[in-house]
Amino acid sequence: MRRIRKASQPETWRTRAWRGAGALAALAAVAWGLVLAGVVDLPGRAERAVAEAGARGGLVIRDVLVTGRAQTEAEDLRRAVGAEKGAPLLAFDPVSAQRAVAALPWVSAARVERRAGGVIAVALAERVAVARWAEGPGAPPVLIDAQGTPIVAADGQFDDLPLLMGLGAPEEAGTVLALLAAEPGVARRTAYAERISRRRWDLVLTNGARVLLPAADPAPALARVLFLQDREKILDTPRARIDARREGEVIIRDRMP
Repeated sequence: MRRIRKASQPETWRTRAWRGAGALAALAAVAWGLVLAGVVDLPGRAERAVAEAGARGGLVIRDVLVTGRAQTEAEDLRRAVGAEKGAPLLAFDPVSAQRAVAALPWVSAARVERRAGGVIAVALAERVAVARWAEGPGAPPVLIDAQGTPIVAADGQFDDLPLLMGLGAPEEAGTVLALLAAEPGVARRTAYAERISRRRWDLVLTNGARVLLPAADPAPALARVLFLQDREKILDTPRARIDARREGEVIIRDRMP
């Protein structure tokens, strides 16, 4: 930190040295700016020399400011940014750092930049997990976002999120998630939703019953099922097969084979 000298204080050698270092840092910053602007092209050795000259003049990394981090592991982010306190500020490449940060699994967008005072600013936008997805029974589930993008292995995290199964389920997750959100009573009964032949959804209930929904417009089909549930409690039958794929009808088998 620069010390404020009183006007009556005589100039000392240390003050002169500090001013010389400041001038060196200023020259290094100007040179580096010309490199970044493409005005001059320095070989790698010269670039390092400019960065080191700036560091001797006080142009070093003093702090890393991170905003937007919630799920990303701090150590993973630190490695991706690669900014160490005390390292030459001009040697830090924010473009490469931003690319590395954006590649982290939870990160959907990132911005990394140098700021005045030796600060490296890192701003993140993270994905939001909306469901767990497994290819099939016994397969390890992964978290997915609203676009169906896999994020990380669930590993016991977010067990309260809906579980989806089957190939093609992430890409069509929005349809079944909206269906369950509109019918919270069904959502509470549902163990998982299974994508069948990449075309349609089955809802597998916690008691083993299975509700077969049509490929097109499943909401009216589920409404027919719930109408019968109110009258006959069809969802309460363990391992029942409730076929609502045909418009206007619901076929019920008491127990699946």
